[in-house]
Amino acid sequence: MTELVGALNIERQDKKNITMAALIQGVFTLISRIAGMVRDVMISHIFGANLITDAFNIAFTIPNVLRRFSGEGGFAVVFVPVYFSTLKNGQEQEAKQFYRDAFGLLLITLIIITGLGMLFSSSLVGMFAAGFSNNPEQFELTTLMTRGLFPYVFMVSLVALFGSYLQCYRRFAAMAAAPIMLNMGMIISMLFGGAYFSVPILVLVVGVLVGGFLQILLMAWALKRENLWAWPSFKLNTPAMRRMLKLLGPALFGVLVYQLNIVILRQLASFLGEGQISYYYNADRLTQFATGIFGVSIATAALPELSRGIAQFGENAFFNTLRFTLSITSFVITPCAVGLSVFAKPIISVLYVHGAFGLDDALMTAKTLMAFAPSLIPFSLSRPIIQAFYAQNNTRMPVVVGVVTVLVNLALGLFLVRYEVVGLALTLSISSCVQYFLLLILFRRTCASQFEPRLLKSFLGHLIVALGACCVGLVFQQLGDWELGFSIKNTLVLGFTAGAAGLTYLSLSWFCNFPEARKLVEGLKLRLFNR
Repeated sequence: MTELVGALNIERQDKKNITMAALIQGVFTLISRIAGMVRDVMISHIFGANLITDAFNIAFTIPNVLRRFSGEGGFAVVFVPVYFSTLKNGQEQEAKQFYRDAFGLLLITLIIITGLGMLFSSSLVGMFAAGFSNNPEQFELTTLMTRGLFPYVFMVSLVALFGSYLQCYRRFAAMAAAPIMLNMGMIISMLFGGAYFSVPILVLVVGVLVGGFLQILLMAWALKRENLWAWPSFKLNTPAMRRMLKLLGPALFGVLVYQLNIVILRQLASFLGEGQISYYYNADRLTQFATGIFGVSIATAALPELSRGIAQFGENAFFNTLRFTLSITSFVITPCAVGLSVFAKPIISVLYVHGAFGLDDALMTAKTLMAFAPSLIPFSLSRPIIQAFYAQNNTRMPVVVGVVTVLVNLALGLFLVRYEVVGLALTLSISSCVQYFLLLILFRRTCASQFEPRLLKSFLGHLIVALGACCVGLVFQQLGDWELGFSIKNTLVLGFTAGAAGLTYLSLSWFCNFPEARKLVEGLKLRLFNR
């Protein structure tokens, strides 16, 4: 009976912890995404959508893909469940030694990856954008920027490990705030450094490196403040390290499979016309704005609680925590997906139509965003399930799903590329749906069908309310002149449109007695009034 009461208490506490952590991370991520949006708007305003910006977008993509292996996508996500499994028997010193050993292994790995990446930058550009070979100057510029950006892989991967370590102690703010440093570095470099380069866009490379260094300083300060800072050690032959290395192989392969989707779509886009990659990148960044604030924040907050729950209180607490995570993810991400699709033209018009970025560029970007937006829902719902697999030390199933997803992505991409970047964005939305449903089916089978997500009814409710809220927003949208692009009037109209739709969604959700709305309000009250 005592164990049952303890399990019920941990479930309630897990829901509070996830809600609070997601709110904290969401606020900082919102600030970061706003800074990132300012950065992207400045890039479009100064440089436009052309061969040069296409080159930078590919160059920036390459180290970002590789950091998924050594950073939050592979290494760091395996670190959390192993750390908790070491910690559960009161072995705090062994767990902290495991962190130092993991730090040392990552450090050596990053030195090798960074060196090889800089040495073989030309080959990597060929892997990601073979179509650039038709324009030698563009290919050479992309190679130069890729080589200059590779030290960022080293810095941001260490940031991911430091952030995972802090998350084990429910410290989420520093990791969520770290990308602000990157965006500020790039913004400041554009404001003050462009005149010092014969090729002005190279100033962005300097901005990225400055931002990465500031991220390292921020995370080191956060660790020291929590008395968690420790220098690396280099022991591999410990039980925790052997366990992590055993899980790491399948996890990295799973990341490889997922990143192949990006490589495939970038390769196909590199053969399209000038500016197509920039349209794709800008639309993708807007969807990442929503997933970063909500989907990824909730999944990140859930991983420590899932790992802690299964380690201490067994499967019932684990399943209930996962079910709550999926439900609240659906609640916050569904209106984002619907809103981005319905209001794509006003959003792109206000953000991008000025400077070197023209109306025709904006219309293509808006169409691409409409095709991208549906992917928000399956992508965000997939994250908690993948985290749940990792919390169970099961890295094989996400790999199997990933392989199938890559094949679907490749087949659809080759078929839909005739519709240019809009077709490629639609490819990602469809393949994301395939990935989510396969993950859900396989997860239920591995749990002997003990897990019932009970999500369909909630999702339909969220979708209907979101559509109703967007109808209210459409009334305000009519007041804008979106062909004009950026203006004070259009900015205010877009703000009123988003505000009206958002308030309507929250009000209807409260009126319909959605439990997720009440949980969020309780979390806000607890955070703001300490009650």
